[in-house]
Amino acid sequence: MFDKSPSVVLEDLEPRVFFETEMTPGQFDHPDYAAALDRVVKAANENGKSLGRVVDTAEEGVDFYANGYDFIAIGTDTQVYTTALRSALERLRAGCE
Repeated sequence: MFDKSPSVVLEDLEPRVFFETEMTPGQFDHPDYAAALDRVVKAANENGKSLGRVVDTAEEGVDFYANGYDFIAIGTDTQVYTTALRSALERLRAGCE
């Protein structure tokens, strides 16, 4: 039922893969970050592995799907809860004016 082929383990990768960049942590628009994501997508697709991502918006999910990700999760549990609560509070406030 489950694919039992070997997976890439972070310890198997050379440290230079992660540290040869000019980017700073959290700089997700940096070309080195985009290139790293492209390498991950290519490796997953070439090896028949699923590739997933948690996204904040439906539009972002569509973009990742178009770029080779085959499963998308939208939002975390806290994001979903916060969004629903904010919407309910806005409706409550509007109804009480």
